[in-house]
Amino acid sequence: MKRRGRGKIGIVHTSCKRCSKPLVMTNRSIYGAYVAKTIYEQICSSCITSEEHHDLLRAQAGAILENGSSQK
Repeated sequence: MKRRGRGKIGIVHTSCKRCSKPLVMTNRSIYGAYVAKTIYEQICSSCITSEEHHDLLRAQAGAILENGSSQK
């Protein structure tokens, strides 16, 4: 099955909104966790709190489970 509406994943160079360190990220969520990407996309690994990291991982896992179950 061919998926529609998905372009290539691009690489974006930016900076952390908290500490201004250079960041490299993708232009869209690889896992389909678009809300989490919008919230955490410009926070580097040094600045993200453990609670934010946990929320991000939970959102990614949920998106993976949701997208994986729709492909069956």
